[in-house]
Formats: sequence, structure tokens, C-alpha cells
Amino acid sequence: MKLKSLSLQEKVKVLARMDAGASMRAICAELDIKSSTFYPFTDRKDHMTKHIRTHTGEKPYKCSYCSHSFTTKDRLLNHVRIHTGEKPFTCPFCTYCATKKDKLIQHIRTHTGEKPFSCPHCPFRSSTKHTLNNHVRIHTGEKPYSCPSCPYRASQRSAFKCHLLKKHKELC
Repeated sequence: MKLKSLSLQEKVKVLARMDAGASMRAICAELDIKSSTFYPFTDRKDHMTKHIRTHTGEKPYKCSYCSHSFTTKDRLLNHVRIHTGEKPFTCPFCTYCATKKDKLIQHIRTHTGEKPFSCPHCPFRSSTKHTLNNHVRIHTGEKPYSCPSCPYRASQRSAFKCHLLKKHKELC
């Protein structure tokens, strides 16, 4: 059976059945790999539906406020909060509210001082993965921000923006 010729729903059913007896892992015929995560049957089917959309580009969940569309209902709900202003996640320490749970967790770390992200090169610790990634560039020398008008490159976005404002105002 050629999986590529099947619809998304048919692929999900076939893939879920193919692996039902062997293990509780989800499998992807497009990539020919098995997931390292074990899922109960219904979760596996849901996981495969979401995963296959990364191959098909299908985005069935449309925003009623703008032209954006999404692969999952959860992503749509998070997006809609931009339009509605809803902030359902509230900090237990202050009046801060967030649209996403991960943003609240990040904020709570300002109160608790928790820094779960560690630099593999030095003792530096960070409360966010983003800050750690920026820090690690000090050690690796990576400079992902390239100026389109001159050879300047920067490891930090803020330094790159400063360069553009000072040297190439016409680009801003």
C-alpha cells in the first residue's frame, strides 16, 4: 500500500494500526522513523495527525479574526488570545497575567530565582532557554545576525539592531 496516495485521516488510521500490536510508539512513514515516545492508542493517533501535518502543510484551524491558520486547535486558541486580550494564566505572587502557560512559568522564575538552564562551557545559569542560547554564543563564536549592507555580523540581536541604527539608518 502506498501511504503517500492516502488522505491524512487514512494515513493516521493505517499508521496507528501498523504499530498497534508491536509497541506503543507512533511511527512516521514519510520519515521512516519511530517516535521515542510511547503513546496510548488515542494519543498516538492524535500525535500522528499533528505530525503528518508537518509534511502536508495542512492547517485546518482558521482564525476568525485574521487570515492566520494553524495545525492544531491549541495553537489557534493561543493565537486568538492576541485578538481577544484574554490572559488566563495568573501569577500567584503578583498581578501579572499571561496568554500562555510557558510565559507564566518564565515570569514566576523572576520571583523564585529558579535558573534551570545551565551553560555546558561555564557556571552560567539562566531562567530561560533563549537567554542561555544567547550566552552560549560567547563560547561558540556563532554570529547568526548578518548585515545586508556590510560585513558586520553579531551574536546578539540587540547588537545587530544597534549596528543597523548607527550605520545604516536607511534600512530601519
